[in-house]
Amino acid sequence: MAANDERFTDYDLMVRIAWLYYIDHMTQHDIAKQYGITRIKVQRILRDAEQNNIITISIQNPFYNLLHIERDIIDRFGLRDAVVVPSQGLHLEQDLAKAGAIYLSRKLLSNVKSIGIGAGRTLSHLGASFATIFQEKTENIPYVVSLQGVLSHDATWSSMDNGQSVAQAIGAPFFGIWAPCSAQTVDDVELLKNQKMIKNALEMANDAEVKVISVGSIDEHGFLYSTNVLDSFDVQLLKSKGVCGEILLHLYDSNGNMLDDDLSRRSISVDIPIQKGVVICIAGGKHKHASIKAVLQGKQISVLITDYDTAQYLLE
Repeated sequence: MAANDERFTDYDLMVRIAWLYYIDHMTQHDIAKQYGITRIKVQRILRDAEQNNIITISIQNPFYNLLHIERDIIDRFGLRDAVVVPSQGLHLEQDLAKAGAIYLSRKLLSNVKSIGIGAGRTLSHLGASFATIFQEKTENIPYVVSLQGVLSHDATWSSMDNGQSVAQAIGAPFFGIWAPCSAQTVDDVELLKNQKMIKNALEMANDAEVKVISVGSIDEHGFLYSTNVLDSFDVQLLKSKGVCGEILLHLYDSNGNMLDDDLSRRSISVDIPIQKGVVICIAGGKHKHASIKAVLQGKQISVLITDYDTAQYLLE
């Protein structure tokens, strides 16, 4: 990502709106509606794009091909939207989170009343990303809710810390599911879910209009292994059972079908598959290739935010 966050954000928005207007031949009215801005602002952005030499005979952009790939990903997997970032650099998780924060700020935050945030390393960078990017003030600030139990082995990657940091960055109230992310037994799950405070929080999470998740791989690079939920023996056992990845501790196979496993049954989270809202998956990196492809094949998400190398893999 560019060192100057505000300059990159403005430049990227000019490129995308220029693309929609000059290449996709969308009207200024439709572009304004898609981005939640006025038609006058669209005109001003197009004028700025001309002054910055983005618009000449064609649209000039060092990552021009990313826009083509985004469209291919949308068409191939029937998504609502997709964002692809360059794979270069040592901070892919931060870059993906920054792209997620920019996308949410532009297209969704001012139009919804609630947003749910999941757990994981990639999403742990969302709050800092919201705090650094340029975003216009809005009167409509959605509340933020965790998508799974906030008590976990490592609070720095939990849905509580992730959700709280986002809420603080955008000035929103935060509501947590005050339970472990994984109960000790299946019987404990129902006992916990029937507690009024937890039950109400789960209802809020299920009703969230936007749900931001990541996916975990089942290997030594995965979130569950890193947080000691799984050990090497568990990883090999789950792989032998055909497990390909996880969403909020719910396991799925290589076709994206959710599996009735003990770990999944002990998870305290929103309903999986997710039944309501726009589901945004922010994930990338070689070790997640198979997990991301499977969740796309299973039609589990609405929007994918990923990196160029992963996108290329998905389109092979």
